[in-house]
Amino acid sequence: FVQIVSLNDSSFVWAIESNKQIHFHASDLNERQLHDLVSGVRQTLDVAGMGKRIPRFDQAKAFAIYQALLKPIEAATRGKKHLVIATSGPLAQIPLGVLPKALATIPTEAPHWIIQDHAISHVPAASGWLAIKKMAARPTAPESFLAWGDPLFDLKSSTLAAADTPFGTRTLNAQRVRQASNTLDSDVDALTYSKIPPLPETRDEVMSLAKILQANLEKDLFLGARPTRQSVLEANKLNTLLQKKVLVFATHGLLAGDLPNLSQPALAMAATASDKDSPLLTLEDVLGLNINADWVVLSACNTAGADGRAEEALSGLARGFFYAGGRSLLVTHWSVESESAMLLTTKTFEVYNRDAGLRRSEAVRQAMLEVMKMPAYQHPAFWAPYALVGEGGR
Repeated sequence: FVQIVSLNDSSFVWAIESNKQIHFHASDLNERQLHDLVSGVRQTLDVAGMGKRIPRFDQAKAFAIYQALLKPIEAATRGKKHLVIATSGPLAQIPLGVLPKALATIPTEAPHWIIQDHAISHVPAASGWLAIKKMAARPTAPESFLAWGDPLFDLKSSTLAAADTPFGTRTLNAQRVRQASNTLDSDVDALTYSKIPPLPETRDEVMSLAKILQANLEKDLFLGARPTRQSVLEANKLNTLLQKKVLVFATHGLLAGDLPNLSQPALAMAATASDKDSPLLTLEDVLGLNINADWVVLSACNTAGADGRAEEALSGLARGFFYAGGRSLLVTHWSVESESAMLLTTKTFEVYNRDAGLRRSEAVRQAMLEVMKMPAYQHPAFWAPYALVGEGGR
């Protein structure tokens, strides 16, 4: 277990081995310096808006983070298969598997990544991790899978054309707006909502996952006009959610202000013909769900991104799914490229489904290693966007 805390004038790192041996390091790297380093790294990771020329990954800034915070505790982490890492503030905005342990000797070559040596699960704090571990003692759900994907945002469109975004990225170019105190989350303008970029490629992703997990393609998939907010709430009312080991939401993740009148995080579900029914599955909705899922997959953009509170490690949606009963979340830190995102999720569940003793964190790690071997996806923007948050065990 590794805890990293950054303050105004310094940072502190604790590492606790399974034999209870404790290691401690104080770093001169302060929160402002860490923020600048993380921002620099993220600028070379977020695919959205990059066009066809992806900038070279900033190895130097990423390695500076590792050198200041994690290298001094290498004696504690050496040989460990699984790291449980608690972060907050700027460091919560990147998956730590993307940090290099050593720089490449040739600038055009890849460095040695942390993820090559360790499976990683991220947690908001030690107390939260312990609470999630207690939840893991509950009996597992009896059924495999339920998914919502490829939602229809524009009811007037009978076909879903691929979004006009570089590399087929799952991104939402939303302008944050100031919220009036008397606005309601359900008051979503249909014209504005219809312009949300469609995600037709997520249909193939959730169908592939359903086949891997031997789900019922008719009953366990909500696609097109069917993945509405009401379909989620109805599944909850019927206790269907409680019966599923894997829940997948393959759609856009929204933060407060991404749409007019939106004052809390939400998932963009299919539009509805009735003005009375909101198309948004909000944080308030999520908090009312009753689930028993080993995995909740939020295969959307920026669901693990900072939501305006630097001291909190997860976005509101992620915290909401933990509160509802999820053991682990697979979330994205930046706008993902669709083909590599599909490879990461499907390979994760292929290896997890093959080995009854495999940790969830190790399944994610193996998927990343497979994808990074592919010439087209060697840049960490493609293989590193997902992070496993929560209980990384089986």
